[in-house]
Amino acid sequence: MTEALPEMELEELMQQRPLRLAVATLERVAASATSSRADAVRHKGVTKFQSAVAVQTAAEVLELVHEEHRRCIHATLQDHSLAQQFFSNVQVPRASEGAPVTRWDLRLPMEPLIYRALEELLGRSSGEEGAGATLEDLAGPDAELWELGVVVTEPGAAPQAVHFDAAERCLYTAFLALQDVTYEMGPTHFWPGTNTPVAHRRFEDDPGCLEAVPLAAPLLQAGDLVMYDSRLLHCGGGNTSTQTRALLYITFRDQHRDPQSLGIHQHSIRPSLAGRFRLRQFRP
Repeated sequence: MTEALPEMELEELMQQRPLRLAVATLERVAASATSSRADAVRHKGVTKFQSAVAVQTAAEVLELVHEEHRRCIHATLQDHSLAQQFFSNVQVPRASEGAPVTRWDLRLPMEPLIYRALEELLGRSSGEEGAGATLEDLAGPDAELWELGVVVTEPGAAPQAVHFDAAERCLYTAFLALQDVTYEMGPTHFWPGTNTPVAHRRFEDDPGCLEAVPLAAPLLQAGDLVMYDSRLLHCGGGNTSTQTRALLYITFRDQHRDPQSLGIHQHSIRPSLAGRFRLRQFRP
């Protein structure tokens, strides 16, 4: 079950902007305003799935992620031109100027284990309210796999500023917890209902408007998943623990919309994988 965070200062999430926040669980948000998980994403911008993959699957992917992360860092140190292939830009990569990099956005290869995990996550066995069915409802069976990566947040990582990934409705992202996520590890924070142009304008004019929006910051267990409309305001928390947090993420684009024509150019996927996969391929 999602755990709500205690009330806190917003400056812990976005520097220099102290505001008081109400807190809501994703379960309460979805139940209060929607009749399905796809509706929850449409209307509130976010929903949660418990046990989207088996704990063992999450553990195996986590081991692969750490190995791939080390390998890509080593390869990039030997050949700096590989950085654009392996890594995407990430907000607040360093806690302070001159500090080591503690937040990474690693583009993943489509290893057999990753493909099997996506089949488990998106397959038909999870039913009409599963993650795959929800994405199909939102983006269509021919939705393109637009992003495939993992956010690695090491101890000491600073919190991100509140932001949205896309200004237009076209992308849907899912974060899969590869291990249990505690509050100290910096869970992702979401502001339900802010996935609209009106909310974006209000936030840009006055960040203090978030004071009136309940905050949802689910503490996920290994295998749990959070899906959100990429227009939703959100941010990664700071990692004050002694553990590295790794969240696998996938983004699918609406089959009827072209993000690049809308001015959305972030494309966190290895060039060799771009344009090759559709949602229906993972839903036999």
